[in-house]
Amino acid sequence: VPKLETGPSLVPVLGNLSYKGDALLQKTYVGDYLTKKIIRNNGEVQQYYVKEHHEPIIEPEIFDQVQIMIEKHTRTRGSSPFSGMIHCAECGGIYGPKTWHSNSKYKKVVWQCNAKFESEHHVSFLDEKEIKDAFVKALNQLIVSKTEMIAAHQVILTSGFGVENLEEEKNSILERMENIEDRLNELVDRNVSEWINPHEYDDLNAEYDALSERLNSLNRVIHDKKDRLFKISEQLKCLESMDAIEAFDETQFRLMVEEVKVLPTKELCFHFWDGSEQTVAA
Repeated sequence: VPKLETGPSLVPVLGNLSYKGDALLQKTYVGDYLTKKIIRNNGEVQQYYVKEHHEPIIEPEIFDQVQIMIEKHTRTRGSSPFSGMIHCAECGGIYGPKTWHSNSKYKKVVWQCNAKFESEHHVSFLDEKEIKDAFVKALNQLIVSKTEMIAAHQVILTSGFGVENLEEEKNSILERMENIEDRLNELVDRNVSEWINPHEYDDLNAEYDALSERLNSLNRVIHDKKDRLFKISEQLKCLESMDAIEAFDETQFRLMVEEVKVLPTKELCFHFWDGSEQTVAA
């Protein structure tokens, strides 16, 4: 379970799993099955949690969305909305900011591919204003087909990207892992008074490790899908409330754009979270 780096006052409420009705298991573990010594788990073994362990204080869906927002806020805090977002279609590099004439009245920020000196590039740099203006054009093109886009968004959100099925598999894995732990503890108790075949320990541990690996993989996939669903829902809210725009809005850009590709023709292709694209001249 990843830690969320939030401000101290936010941790008790926004980062506490118990508020959504879940419980984190295996905060401690048995370091030696013979001595039964209990050790605090600081990452030595896999932790996992049980859903719907008790009555939630906060609705689980709201809690999950808050965690995504906290993570996104932490990742982008203090940075330009374009940081890590603009990719070169020619070499795959990322565009970074450069300040020109920093000590004069002609100071301005431009963006150029970080690998521009390693190979020939048709687009040397982009003025930051060009990027902002291009986004306004792209978003207005999207708004033209607003009705169809809203309908498509609603279909995507209803499908849920199969998260429900993945959650069911995850719960089955957690249940089996708990059964294995119970069985291991039973074997430890029996080993005090009788001989236990060590191969049974090995088989159970091997199964537990395989399940743990699958659980980690599922958690990543579920997190990514929920993240995308949340961003698509935010994009839907934006579309529903807006008409043609005249100026760049940083919040709209952060909520709606997954990445921007710079084409050799000095066109910018905006990839939105719902999978749609709009290409405009810079």
